[in-house]
Amino acid sequence: MSNIFARGVQSSWVASFNRASNRFIQGVLAPERTQLRLLRTLLVRNCNTAFGRDAGFRTIAGFQQWQDRVPISTWHDLRPWLDRVEQGESSVLTREPVLFMERSAGTAGEPKLVPYTRSL
Repeated sequence: MSNIFARGVQSSWVASFNRASNRFIQGVLAPERTQLRLLRTLLVRNCNTAFGRDAGFRTIAGFQQWQDRVPISTWHDLRPWLDRVEQGESSVLTREPVLFMERSAGTAGEPKLVPYTRSL
């Protein structure tokens, strides 16, 4: 009887890997769809942040609109937003709480503050 239980547990455990593996394979086979789904998730999650409202996250429908509204930025471009985070304001760049700000080593110029969240 315990052998049957052990086999059942093992089968469930192996199946859990298969689900993750299948999701990965589906993502690899349809990278544009996968990336669009991820983009939409991030936009919805962060549309009520200061940055998200400013960039119009709520109305971005695809990659081209994302590229038009959120250009490639340097740390210096983001400095005003990061200053607000450093001053303790919440929901500036992300809805996630900022756990701490870490000073970079500054190997490419002056040291910079980098906000850390749980998911980062």
